[in-house]
Amino acid sequence: MSEHSDRAAGGSNTSTVIWQPDAPHWPSYKCLHAHCTGRELEQLLDWAETQSPGIVDRHCAQERVWSPGQKSAAGLPRILKPCNELDTVVYARIADIVAPHYQWFLRGETPVIISNVPSGYEYASDPDQKYKVNAYVTGFKALTGPIAKSDLEKFAEPGFLNKEGEFIRSSFGPDWMNCMLVASQFQDRLPRIIRILTIPLPFQVGNKLVYPSEGYDPRFLTYLMPSAPRLIYPLPSLRNAIGILERTLLGFCFTSNQSRVHARARLITPFARGILGWTTRVPLWFYCANRPRAGKDYLAATNTILYEGHAHEDAPIGRDSSETGKRLVAALLAGRRFMHFSNCKGHMRDENLFAIVTNPKFRHRLLGSNAAAADLELANELELSLSANHGFTADDDFLPRTRPIELGFFDEDPNARVFPDKFLHEHILRDRSLILSALATILNHWAAQGFPRCDTPFTSFAKWGAIVGGIMQCCGLGNPCEPFKGTFDIGHDPECEAVRALWQESAKEFKFPREAEKTEIYSLVDSSETGALEWFGQMHDLAPKAP
Repeated sequence: MSEHSDRAAGGSNTSTVIWQPDAPHWPSYKCLHAHCTGRELEQLLDWAETQSPGIVDRHCAQERVWSPGQKSAAGLPRILKPCNELDTVVYARIADIVAPHYQWFLRGETPVIISNVPSGYEYASDPDQKYKVNAYVTGFKALTGPIAKSDLEKFAEPGFLNKEGEFIRSSFGPDWMNCMLVASQFQDRLPRIIRILTIPLPFQVGNKLVYPSEGYDPRFLTYLMPSAPRLIYPLPSLRNAIGILERTLLGFCFTSNQSRVHARARLITPFARGILGWTTRVPLWFYCANRPRAGKDYLAATNTILYEGHAHEDAPIGRDSSETGKRLVAALLAGRRFMHFSNCKGHMRDENLFAIVTNPKFRHRLLGSNAAAADLELANELELSLSANHGFTADDDFLPRTRPIELGFFDEDPNARVFPDKFLHEHILRDRSLILSALATILNHWAAQGFPRCDTPFTSFAKWGAIVGGIMQCCGLGNPCEPFKGTFDIGHDPECEAVRALWQESAKEFKFPREAEKTEIYSLVDSSETGALEWFGQMHDLAPKAP
């Protein structure tokens, strides 16, 4: 620099300038001396290298000319748009960059992301933080081109090269991203996922119970939400654990001990899902009562608050089974784990609901398309429940698929009712870690006894009966596989029961080969003392009159 200024002589004037006009433009160099007309930044950097080799690279925050493996100023790997190479090569390159972050997954044949939408808030007087999120709605969301276009830029910096070999930042288009999402070169490199975990669940590995790691766990293909409640160690004793479980059910007016046993099974079953298997079918939980305001849906909500952090109800099952099928498909695609159909009324005859309760796969058509890809076969991970009052009836297929949780409330004013814990839902939300730790103790006790199975068969849901029944019997919590006789006979089909009873009484009265006349059947109905034929009414009014 001495030949371009009089600094050596003590002056301060210089006509040599190095500047960076406006970021993100590159630095420039200009010497105003006549003999430096051809000297620019390149020559200056060459001179600097001769004075101190490596000085340029040591002081460069970002390279101007492209080189493989280059990163952005923020430290993100750079991805070139396809140029003189196949799109599929770039698809694979993007997948290799994104996959280790465990943000994009492959579920079945669909790339997905995890949607975690805030749904519950706590408000405070703190001026710096008026609220905090205390609950989320968690599920899968299909990864689309527009989402992938913007989401990719969290993990990499896309761009292209200009004529001078300089990297120019530029987003990929959504159409190009849509093509990438369906390409096998991309999908095969994504981590597969089966289940989102909103709480830590145990898996049986050999003779031990093992819990998955937070975040993505490739052993179980699960993603445990970082916001999930943590188990409290040391875990409570078995006696204390049972007491914690019973306090969760305190105050509900169960009509029988077996109803209470079913309510315990309802709380334990989701915690045993990792052992049962995600698609192992479990009974439909049928919350029923003699009247409204008995606490059916309030009791049902304790389950979703414990396992998902918030209470939710679905609209009742209607008379259109095809609409039920659409609702179930949407829930399965979203990765929902629970559906509770509240306040169902009338007579239930819904083949889609009956089918999904017992089948590990649910086949249906995707709404709005008749293409081959719209013929869906979805893994069925839903646990279903519904509530109804006295007067609700259903086909014979219904009750064998259920475990009823029956409540009876007889006071005139339901608003005068006082629960032992007036704010049960709030306390369950607050104590999720404690209640889950109690469940962990119960399953640990079962494991320590050698994983015994229930001694009562339950054909409709054999694996559930063997495992959950075994857990409960082992800990003295009752047997959920025993036959259930309700107090109010809610959910029965009186027509089918009356016809069945008529066949039985006719077989006793009229021995083969004799056939009964119509008038004799009418008389049999009117004279029956069992009460089973009351559905037919007084048949003598309908008997044919003599001419």
